[in-house]
Amino acid sequence: MEKHFWNPIRAWREYLYLSSESMAKKMNLDITEYLEIENQPFKLNDDILTKLATKFGIHKNLLLKSIEKYNQGCVLLKGVD
Repeated sequence: MEKHFWNPIRAWREYLYLSSESMAKKMNLDITEYLEIENQPFKLNDDILTKLATKFGIHKNLLLKSIEKYNQGCVLLKGVD
């Protein structure tokens, strides 16, 4: 995740060798809708987080912790100008 500067949603998808197209299909979304979710992990509601965790086959708390860590890093980086 940090090596490629990926957000946690993309990092999990890449780690699990899933394409964005296959994730969109698994979630019954078109690719544009899925990429919008993937590109804004800090704006996700509980239903989408649950659905993503289920499709990734991981516990939702693990996904939440990944997003929290990412958000903390973003806050720290904003303070470094």
